[in-house]
Amino acid sequence: KIGGNRKLNTANYAKIVKSMEEEQLIIPIVVNEKYEIIDGQHRFQACKDLGKPIYFYMVRGYGLEQVKRANIASSNWKKENYLDMFVAENNETYKEFEEIKERYDLNISNLLKIFAIVQEKQLARVGYEFENGTFTLDGKMQVLNFLMALEDFNFFKFYKTTHFITAFSRLYFKQEYEHDRMRSKLITHRGSLEKRSTSDEYLVLLCNRIYSFGATKSPIYYSSESKKFHQ
Repeated sequence: KIGGNRKLNTANYAKIVKSMEEEQLIIPIVVNEKYEIIDGQHRFQACKDLGKPIYFYMVRGYGLEQVKRANIASSNWKKENYLDMFVAENNETYKEFEEIKERYDLNISNLLKIFAIVQEKQLARVGYEFENGTFTLDGKMQVLNFLMALEDFNFFKFYKTTHFITAFSRLYFKQEYEHDRMRSKLITHRGSLEKRSTSDEYLVLLCNRIYSFGATKSPIYYSSESKKFHQ
């Protein structure tokens, strides 16, 4: 197996095993001159475990770049697979991204969402850059500041969920938002946080019931009906 390829997907592997137990079709895997698997590592593992013959053809000169292209074409790779690949290639940007991800225990999609906001790009664009190796850590300090602010909600069981992170990021990156105020309000109003099913509902809690509760200078309110902020 070539270093940097995605890890075996147990569900995919199980499906292939079940199919091969019924009938093994002659669908060759692709290897390079070093017998490193370019495409078909799930089929290889299934054949090996079942004691089936392994059919393959060799293409000289293929490597990790072709592994990536093969999987892009078949839409099999996820963001985790791209991260593993670029980290295996010792790409410093992706190694640092992985370190941030693990330090703050976030999934890749939520972390990319924060970078998209800071870099003022569409999330789809950042996702594309992440997959093709052109992703950058521009705005890293702003992202880290946000993640440290997010940790002030660690008493709340659901603070790392996508809906909560989406809601808090929309509030946090407003120019008039002051996190010191939020931190002080949490001392007495942390009990106002309850599990909600949408980011809009979380914004109502964060803005109306905590940040702007009581006599507050420059309050920030949020309407779930109009989906807009107002003061």
